[in-house]
Amino acid sequence: MNILENFIRKTIRQCINEQIKSEEDFLELMFQVTYDIFMQIKNKEKITFSLINPQQYKRAMEEYMKYGQFIRFPEDKIYDWKELVLNNIMMLEILTQIHGHSSNFPFDGFYDVFDEVDVPEGNKYDWDYVYEILKNEYDIDEYVPHFSNGQPVLSDYGLNPLHKLAKILIPQTKPEDIIITINKIMNVAHQRSDLSELFIQGGEKSHDMISNT
Repeated sequence: MNILENFIRKTIRQCINEQIKSEEDFLELMFQVTYDIFMQIKNKEKITFSLINPQQYKRAMEEYMKYGQFIRFPEDKIYDWKELVLNNIMMLEILTQIHGHSSNFPFDGFYDVFDEVDVPEGNKYDWDYVYEILKNEYDIDEYVPHFSNGQPVLSDYGLNPLHKLAKILIPQTKPEDIIITINKIMNVAHQRSDLSELFIQGGEKSHDMISNT
């Protein structure tokens, strides 16, 4: 883990512990994730999602379903999953914006990282122009992640329900509440790809197997 990744993880954990309660706080944190994604593209590094281990998740769900609380399963792991899930929702949002499937493109983050790029004033906020730079000069397709079906990681319709669930998750501090919300997040559907692949190893197949045991 590089210094920037470590800083982002610590910042996210600090914000979670302070119980972010507004969308503005969430969006401010997203800027840091945006910076990280653009830095990875610039440095020619593959962008990857950290995922929940399905065996650990199965153990947690079995214990919760049996006792209604966590007795043996380490609660710190649940808090780690909360951090992971919020981070991955932010990554999905930024990648959707970068691919032009959103009304917003993170221009500020782009120019912070690619400060050496000379863009004509008239094209400074033109998505097509900027994306061509990312595609032709930085080979963005080589570094952005894809779902197992080959589709690029983005979501036209899944982000709205994910944002609503993120707002619920952010202020939650009880591990039992957190695991319920995370489970709902894994159930959010996307018309072309398996969104749960962004949260748990094995995606929908793993989650369905765990949920049905």
